[in-house]
Amino acid sequence: MKNIYLLFLLAFFTTGSFFAQDKTEIEDANFCISIDGKVFKNQNGKIDLLEKIFKLNNGTIVYPNGSYRLTNEEKFFLKEGECIGFSGKIYESQDALNVALYKKFKKHRK
Repeated sequence: MKNIYLLFLLAFFTTGSFFAQDKTEIEDANFCISIDGKVFKNQNGKIDLLEKIFKLNNGTIVYPNGSYRLTNEEKFFLKEGECIGFSGKIYESQDALNVALYKKFKKHRK
């Protein structure tokens, strides 16, 4: 039940798909997030449990166990609530990601 609640919150607070409108592609509107030891992929507004390795746009590889490997072969783990955008940038929380997306969105709209 707790996982369903967290997924609902994730879906509710996900604003990334709204920022990718009007032909303005903002890369990190798609991201992976670690919740309760599981990794979820939010791509084009669709949220899925990451069940196999996933390669980001910059070549970083994200694993279902929460680890990720950079192109220089360094390996790290996503902490609880951390997000990794498809650009490979790490955000400390989904709120931090949303703030960054909003700033990029405003910049592109000018």
